[in-house]
Parts: sequence; structure tokens; C-alpha cells
Amino acid sequence: MTNQLVMKKLLLIATLFQWSTYSNGQISIGLKTGPSLTKLAFVTDGTYGSTSIKYSPGIGYFFGGEVAFTLSEKFALAAEIQHTSLTSIIKFSEQDLPYSYKEEDLLKLQYLQLPVTLRYTLGTGKLSPYFLFGPTIGYLTSLTVNAEYEETDGVSTYSETYNYSVSGKDWKQYSRVALNATAGFGINKELGPGFLNVELRYNYNFTDLQRAPGSITYRTTNLGIGYKLSF
Repeated sequence: MTNQLVMKKLLLIATLFQWSTYSNGQISIGLKTGPSLTKLAFVTDGTYGSTSIKYSPGIGYFFGGEVAFTLSEKFALAAEIQHTSLTSIIKFSEQDLPYSYKEEDLLKLQYLQLPVTLRYTLGTGKLSPYFLFGPTIGYLTSLTVNAEYEETDGVSTYSETYNYSVSGKDWKQYSRVALNATAGFGINKELGPGFLNVELRYNYNFTDLQRAPGSITYRTTNLGIGYKLSF
């Protein structure tokens, strides 16, 4: 056996040993929660005929857990499961005196999401910042619209509140599986037996909400705070 072949084998053994050193016992488990800001994409405020439409971001929330595996001194792979509630506000108005009409719809989307992210740590020790990126697959479990409607003819006013939830065959109109690209930045701070985690991430959704071409999609920004333990 040549010296070159021996060196290659030793180098391979050393590399495998290094990876096993980082991976064995380098597992963290944590919980996380926080607010979520959602903005509908590919839609713009405007006036169509006599009707004006305005889209506003909505504030929802998320919570869930994660398991992270250390791959090397700088890299880790995290798998998460989380419940995410996304909201957005759509306002309609029309005025042709003495007639006027206005409506405000609160769109609520509930997802079960599975993010898988690769994380690059910038430092080690008591304060460790990191970047993350990866895919997130979501399953739409609930879609509801809460609407407030008011109409007046200058003499009398009629108002109504109603709620609509997608169910049964109506689900065929919607894409229940959503694919997102996720990127973000976080900080782990040593606290007690584990780490306090603060994280900001951005999700870019590629899937149209409705099956019809040109349907709306959304973008979300999550601010999470959590706590994790390493083993």
C-alpha cells in the first residue's frame, strides 16, 4: 500500500471522526412563537369603475418546535413543525352620492408548516448569530373570511357582519399545499441550561392561493422568540 493511499485513508478517517464529533451529542430541541406579518402579493390598491380596493398587511402568529443537528463547527440542519395563522385585510368602498358602500374583509389562513433550514453560524460562545435558508412546505387547514358590510342611500343605512369558511367541495378551488422559500437571521444567547433564541425570517410563497392562474400569493415576515436545549 502506497504512502499516498495511506494518507488518503487517514484523511478520510479524520474527516469522518470530526463530523461524528460534531454530530454526536450536538442535537438541540426547542420551542418558538411570535407574530407574523402577511402581505398579499401581485395585488395593488386601485379604483375599478366606481369601486376602490385597498389591501393592508395583517398580523397573525405562529408557534411550534424544532430539532437541530450540528453538521460541523459552522453548519447545522434544522427541521421544524409549526402552526401558522396568516391574516390580511381587504377594503372595498364605493360612493355615488347619496349612495355609498363600504366593506372590510379579514382573510385568515391557517397552515401546518414544515420548514427545513440550513444554518450558518458566525460565531461560537455565549452569543452566536447565524443565517438560515431553506424550503418550507405548508398545508392549508383553514381558510375563513370575516366581513363587515355597510350600505346607505342617504336616508337609511344597512349593515351586516358575516363569516365564510371554506369546506367540502369548495376546497377544490384552492391550493392546499404551499411551497415557500425561507431565509432569515437569528441569535442564540446562552441562558441557564440552554439558549434564548431570537429570530427574524422572511417567507416567499410560490403557490397561488386559488387554482386559477394569476391568483394571489403572499409574503410573510416572522419574528420569533424561543428557548432551546442542547444534548
